[in-house]
Amino acid sequence: MEWRQHALEPKPELHWDEYWLNIRDTTTPTGEAKYPLLMAFVSILASLPFSNVSVERIFSQLKLVKTDQRNSLKSTSLVSLLQAKMRMKNEHVTAASLRVHKGMLELAAKMKSYATDEETKELRKELLSKLS
Repeated sequence: MEWRQHALEPKPELHWDEYWLNIRDTTTPTGEAKYPLLMAFVSILASLPFSNVSVERIFSQLKLVKTDQRNSLKSTSLVSLLQAKMRMKNEHVTAASLRVHKGMLELAAKMKSYATDEETKELRKELLSKLS
């Protein structure tokens, strides 16, 4: 019903967000929102991403990290590698210029390729407590 009412009203030439802000502020003579259901729908619609490029980018990065030789990595290892890669990219750091903390080396030495996710979490907690 609201959509049909709204369709009959004049539409000013505004940017989409300004337009819907005006519609949100439209009230009935009693002061209630004129289109509450329509605004709920538009709010949900506006929260959706315009594309899935960011997700595709992550999958591309994941494909570079998880190769045929590294196909048995646990999910925590994959997440850690992706986070490290993204952080290095965001901070404009190369592997050659990366400063490695002694605690990181100790943690890497303790890691086992067959460690469970729980063992990995415990080792990380231990490292973080030492760094604090």
